[in-house]
Amino acid sequence: AGLSNYSYLLRDDIFWNSIGNTIYFVLGTCIPILSLAVFFAVLLNSRIRLKTYYRILFFLPVITSEVIAVVVWMLMYNPDGPINNLLMMLGVDERLTWLDDSTLAMPAIILLTIWYRLGYFIVLFLSGLQGIPGDLYEVAEVDGAGAWKRFWSITLPLLKPTLAFATTIALIQAVTVFIPSMILTNGGPNGSTTVLSLLIYQTGFTYLDMGKAAAMSVVLFISVMFVTVIQLRFLF
Repeated sequence: AGLSNYSYLLRDDIFWNSIGNTIYFVLGTCIPILSLAVFFAVLLNSRIRLKTYYRILFFLPVITSEVIAVVVWMLMYNPDGPINNLLMMLGVDERLTWLDDSTLAMPAIILLTIWYRLGYFIVLFLSGLQGIPGDLYEVAEVDGAGAWKRFWSITLPLLKPTLAFATTIALIQAVTVFIPSMILTNGGPNGSTTVLSLLIYQTGFTYLDMGKAAAMSVVLFISVMFVTVIQLRFLF
């Protein structure tokens, strides 16, 4: 069909809506996950009691099946579920319909994703931190550098390779997210959680329009490759 599928995408509001939802999801998950992962990795790399148990606790969601985790969170997001019960105890007046509200559905998926993937990135940054010689911190401490100064001058620069890898993985995972939006909302309500990978699936296997689905896949691939190359050049 030549370029007709691509020209159709340029005029398709649903496609552009899915692009916007995907960008929303990427920003809503990648920035908090990477920031929290660095914070907790530094914390768990320090001299604290029971840090092995804390590491296990953070990593437990990663070894859980994503489908099972999503189903459990679906029950938690129920209007009569534990999340609403907790909010009612904290003073919220009414029970929230998390998955039926177009303004709350995407934040609900983002919160689930952060919980599920955080442990993996904590382990990544822990491995990077343990490769930094302790002598550097001792010398900096002798020179009078505080904890914040040591973090900015030693930890962060030497974590660059790990940060580049983690950022790339986080971006690819976020752009290709599928299971949470498929199971929790199936793209609803009103298309507020229809990310690009879900739209590709629906176009190809629900509406059986493989041409347009393939065109979307090419756009997704080129976008991920373009952003990845830019961020790797920026980080290095």
